[in-house]
Amino acid sequence: MKLWPSFRPSSFERVRLCAGSARLERKYGRDRQTAAATKGSAQHEDARAILKEEATLHEADPEVQDYVAYIELCHELFGGRLWIEETFQYRADGNLIFEGTPDCVHLDDSGGLHIHDKKFRHGKTVSPVENTQMSCYALAIVRSGIIPEPSSIMFHIHQRGVDTWGAPPGYLARFERDLRDWIVKAEAKDAKRYPSEQACRYCSAQAFCPELQAYIKEHIQASPSIPALAEAYSMCDMAITWVENVKAQALGHLQAGGKLPGYKLVKKLAAPLRWIDAGNAEEYFDAKYTLDDIFNRKLRTPSQMLNILPNEMIMIQELSTRPESKPVIAKEDDKRPAIEVPKFENLEPETDEE
Repeated sequence: MKLWPSFRPSSFERVRLCAGSARLERKYGRDRQTAAATKGSAQHEDARAILKEEATLHEADPEVQDYVAYIELCHELFGGRLWIEETFQYRADGNLIFEGTPDCVHLDDSGGLHIHDKKFRHGKTVSPVENTQMSCYALAIVRSGIIPEPSSIMFHIHQRGVDTWGAPPGYLARFERDLRDWIVKAEAKDAKRYPSEQACRYCSAQAFCPELQAYIKEHIQASPSIPALAEAYSMCDMAITWVENVKAQALGHLQAGGKLPGYKLVKKLAAPLRWIDAGNAEEYFDAKYTLDDIFNRKLRTPSQMLNILPNEMIMIQELSTRPESKPVIAKEDDKRPAIEVPKFENLEPETDEE
């Protein structure tokens, strides 16, 4: 077995569902940094700096503060050792299979291994139960020999609060057997690709996947029926993700100096003016005009005030209101109650007959 660029702890869930995606990502994959990923990276860096005492807790946003406080409390209560943003390798038969960098690893005084993973609060909900990425981290740590065989293994997802799962006895050995089986299937020259929302969501090579294109085309067909409309709607998120990936791949190809038949790179329309040095501009205008002339003051939103003034929660709630949100479509198993709307009757088509 050999290390592929696509073999990362975060990608093995996709390899499990779609073995052929590994070869496609190795050939066409291109890293994409979304706004959510950028914010998540910044939060991870803030947490790392605080836990390593390179920054203070009050400098971070509340989401990071909650995560750090939980880690520090666990360390205080159960002792042991912490590894913060450290890289671990997993090897098999003398070959490097993957390496990963968990957010935080805690080995408590009783020999329990805890893997902590910080997720962006507003992202898709992630479960710790048999979490493939965290299982890879645990496997790399245990098989590296840097710790004795742990007395227990716990996964902690920090997203909307803390969600925890304890691995049953024998879980890691079973996971290792499954992992090797996934790799063997992915290495096969005839490895198949199986498009699905879960497998394709974060695949960086989906723009080049003919199976995905055919899958989307098959399920989005114009048909004058409500069931067909429902099926087409179920594909919207997947189709939008594919379109965004196609755009990102095309842009990256052109920016790297490649050619794209029928297209070229151009500059965007002129951007709004901005100050070269806001301090110099403020000093100049402040000497000639009033503050009302040069500044536009705006009160922070209630949500922003709650973050910086939590002790004023009661007054903020009394002085604010929550506008009624617009209706959106959700799956039938969504926890939110359905909106009651007036029923209508299907009208028979009019005819010219008397």
